[in-house]
Amino acid sequence: MKDINVKKILVFSIVMLLVGAVFIPYTSGEKYFRNNEIVIINVSQYDDTTDINYEINGFSKSPIIINDIEYSKILIGEESNLLLTGKPDIPNICRSILIPDTAKMRIEVIDSSYIEYNDVLIAPSKGDLPRSVDPDEIPYEFDEVYNVDEWYPGDIAKLREPYILRDYRSQVVEIYPIQYNPVKKLMRFYTDIEVKVFKNGIDNINIISRDNLPDSIDADFKLIYKNHFINFGKSERYDPVSEQGNMLIITYDSFWNSMIPYFQWKNMKGIPTEMVNVSSIGDANAIKNYIANYYNDYGLTYVLLVGDAAQVPTLYISQYSSSATDPSYSYIVGNDNYQDLFIGRFSAQNIEQLETQIERSLEYEKYPQQDAEWYQKGIGIASNQGPGDDGEYDDEHIDNIREDLLAYTYTEVDQIYDPQGTSSMVTDALNEGRSTINYCGHGSPTSWGSTGFNNNDINNLENDNMLPFISSVACNNGEFDNYDACFAEAWLRATNNGEPTGAIGVFASTQSQSWDPPMDAQDEIIDILVESYNDNIRTSFGALCFEGTMHMMDEYGSGCYDETDTWTVFGDPSLQVRTDSPEDLTVEHDELMPIGAEFFEVEIPGVKNALCAISHGYELLGYGYSDENGHAEVVFFEVIEFMEDVKLVVTAYNKNPYYADLQIGSSYPPEIPTIDGPISGRINKTYQFTAQTTDPEGDQIFYKFDWGDGTYTDWIGPVTSGTSVSGSHAWSEIGEYEVKVRAKDIEGAGSKWSDAYTVIMDIPDLNLRMKGGLFNIKTTIINEGIAEADNLNWEISLEGGIILLGRSTTGTITNISAGGEVSIISNLILGLGEVNIRIIISGPDCYVNKDRGGKVLLAYVHVNPGGE
Repeated sequence: MKDINVKKILVFSIVMLLVGAVFIPYTSGEKYFRNNEIVIINVSQYDDTTDINYEINGFSKSPIIINDIEYSKILIGEESNLLLTGKPDIPNICRSILIPDTAKMRIEVIDSSYIEYNDVLIAPSKGDLPRSVDPDEIPYEFDEVYNVDEWYPGDIAKLREPYILRDYRSQVVEIYPIQYNPVKKLMRFYTDIEVKVFKNGIDNINIISRDNLPDSIDADFKLIYKNHFINFGKSERYDPVSEQGNMLIITYDSFWNSMIPYFQWKNMKGIPTEMVNVSSIGDANAIKNYIANYYNDYGLTYVLLVGDAAQVPTLYISQYSSSATDPSYSYIVGNDNYQDLFIGRFSAQNIEQLETQIERSLEYEKYPQQDAEWYQKGIGIASNQGPGDDGEYDDEHIDNIREDLLAYTYTEVDQIYDPQGTSSMVTDALNEGRSTINYCGHGSPTSWGSTGFNNNDINNLENDNMLPFISSVACNNGEFDNYDACFAEAWLRATNNGEPTGAIGVFASTQSQSWDPPMDAQDEIIDILVESYNDNIRTSFGALCFEGTMHMMDEYGSGCYDETDTWTVFGDPSLQVRTDSPEDLTVEHDELMPIGAEFFEVEIPGVKNALCAISHGYELLGYGYSDENGHAEVVFFEVIEFMEDVKLVVTAYNKNPYYADLQIGSSYPPEIPTIDGPISGRINKTYQFTAQTTDPEGDQIFYKFDWGDGTYTDWIGPVTSGTSVSGSHAWSEIGEYEVKVRAKDIEGAGSKWSDAYTVIMDIPDLNLRMKGGLFNIKTTIINEGIAEADNLNWEISLEGGIILLGRSTTGTITNISAGGEVSIISNLILGLGEVNIRIIISGPDCYVNKDRGGKVLLAYVHVNPGGE
C-alpha cells in the first residue's frame, strides 16, 4: 500500500492554486480526533443547527491489477468504503449527530478545498461480499458509471434517513471526500469540507413526540451517546444525568428456581431486576410486545432470555434465508435497526445446561481469581483471506486488534492464523487460561473454519473457570435455532467434571456474515474496551457488542442491517468483563445507618464509576456510582423505616467486589454542617476552615472535610453538639475547588455532605510603579491577582553610572493582600550618570522584575517614563 501525505505534495498544491484547486487548512476550535488524526472533525452547535468541519490529512492507494492494468483502491484511514458493486471503490466519512425530535434536516456544503490528480485509475468495488466466498475468487466488473463523463458520486455531503437511538433522534452525516471522473481519469481529493446541518421544516420519519428531552438516562447509554454522536455535549440541551439501568429476565417456567441466585445477585449488585415466566407472555410476537410495553412503562436496559429457541422463542427475519434474530427484540423506539436495549440469552434445553451458565456468570463477577495472570492473556484467530474493512486481510485485522490489546492491560495475545493455525493450538492456549478471543474468518454452525476448532474441541477443554469472552466474525456460529448445540451454545454449556469450561460469553451470528462491516464492528468493540476514547469506557458485554454494531451501521448503512439483526449475545448482557488481575477496593463508609435515612454515602478513593448498592433480603433498596473523586451517594427508592441489617455491595471494573453488613440504628444524624473560611488564596499555603452543626439528640459530633482535590481529613472530634471545629489544607495547583464537610454522631449516624464552599487558588499577580525623586527611588507594588502575596524579598539596584551611595537596597514584605498595595523606598542614592534601574520582587510562587532607564544627578534620581 502506498501512502500519500498532503504535506509531501506542498509544491503540487501550490501549482493547483493557479488552476483553481484551493487548500485551506482548518486550524481553530475544538477538535474530535479519529484515525490517528488522518480525519479531524470540529463541531459547533447553536440552537438546531450543527456546523461540522472536516480536515482530511491524507489518503492511501492500494494497487489492484485488472486485465494487466494497474488500478487503485482508495482508502482514508479507518473510514469505510461504499461497497457498491461495479462502481469506483472510494471511501466515505460517516458520523451520527443528534437532531431535533420532529425536524426535517437539510445539509449544505459551506466551503471546501481540494487537490486534483490526473491519470488516476480507480478500481471498481466487488460489493458487500458474504464470507461464504473468497474475495480473491470474485472477478471485477465495471458499472456503466465508468462510461459517464461526470463526477462520482457527485454529492460531497448527504444525510441518511433519521433514526432513533433510545432517547434521541439522530441522523448520519455522510461525506464523500473523493470525487472521480472515470472518463477523464481525474480524481479530486477534498482536504477540507465545511457543512451545515439545519432545520428545514417538519418531518414524518422516525419522529419523537414529547414536550422535553429526558433529564436522566441510563449510564451505559449516556457513554454510548458521548462516543456515537459527535455533537453530544455541545449543547446544554443534551446534558442529562446518569442512572443505573434495569433488567428483565424472561425464563422458561421450569428454569425459574434455578435462576433465583442469578436474580438475587443482580439486585444485590445494583441492577434493578425483575423475572417473569415465558408462559405468562406467549409467543415471539407477544414477547416483542411485552418487552416494548415494559420499556415504555418502567424503562429497560437489559433483557435476558433463559432457554433455547424451543423454550423461549426467537424472532425471525428473511434476508438470505430465514434467520433467528434475538436483537430484533431490542428495536423499541422508531422504525430502525439501532438497539434501544441490550439483550442476551442463556440458551439451555435442560437445567444442567442452564446451571453451568448461571454458575460461571456468578463466579466470574463475584469471586474473581486472585493474582491470576490469564486475565491478561488473549487469543487472535484468523484466516489469511480478504481484503475486508480498511483494506485488511483477516490476519492483518486481528493482528491490529492484538496490538491494541498489548498496549492496554494484556501481556500476551496468541497469533493463531492460517495456514499454520491448528485446533490443538487453540486448545493448548485455552487450557493455560485466556480472557478474550477475537476470531475473523470462515465459520459454520459448529466450528471455526480457520484451525477447524469445533464443538468436540470445546467439550474436551480443561480451562476450568478460566473463561474468555469471544467476538466471532464468522458465518453461522450462532445458529442456535436449527441445531441441538450450535458453536456459540457449546462454548456456554461446556463443563469438565462439573466445573464450567468454554467461555463466559460469545458474540456470534445466526446467519452468513459479510466481509467488511463485521470487521468494523469488531474493531469498534476493541477500541471501546481498550479505552481509545477519552473518559468513555464500557465494560458490560452487551454494551460492548451492540455499540460495535451501531458503529458498523453508521459506517456501512442499511446494507449491514441484517448483520445487526442476527449477531447475537450468548450469555449475560450485563456481565462486567475482566481484562486484568483483580485488585481490592478501598471502601470507606459508616457502619451504622440511621432509621429514616434517604441516602448513604460511600468513599472509594481513586475509583470512578464504582457501582455501590444496598439491599435487604435480596431486595434492592438503592444504588449510586462513584464520581471522579471516588465519592458515591446511594439514594434509596424509599426512606428506610426498619431496624434490620442491610448489605452493601461495591463493584468496579477489574476489581474484587466489596461486601459489608450495615446496621440500622435509632440515632438520627446531625444537621448538614456549614463551612466558613477564605474564598481565595495562594497555592502551597495552608488555610484554615471551620465547620459547625448540631445533633438533634445532642450527641457528640465528628467532622470530615473534603478539600475538593481528591483528599480528605480524618474524622475530627468528637466535640459537643453546636461546637465548631477547624481543618486546614494547602492546595498545590491553581484552580477552583469545592470544599465540603459532613458530620456524624458518636452512634455513627452521618449527615449529608454540605453544599460546596468554593475556594479559588492562584498565584499573586504583581505590578510595579517606579517613581524617582530627591535622594531615592520609590516603588509601589500592586497585587492585581486574587491570591495574596507573602514572605516577599525585594531589591532595588542601579547598574551603570557613578554611584557613590545606594547602588543596591534590599528588604522584605510580610504580606500583600489580593487587591492591595505596598510601597518600598531605596536607601539614600548619590551619584552621577545614566543608569538602568532594576526592581526584583520574589517570594513563594511569585517572581517579578522590571527595568527602567534613568539618570542620577548627584542627589536627584530621574526615572524615564515607559522604561527607556
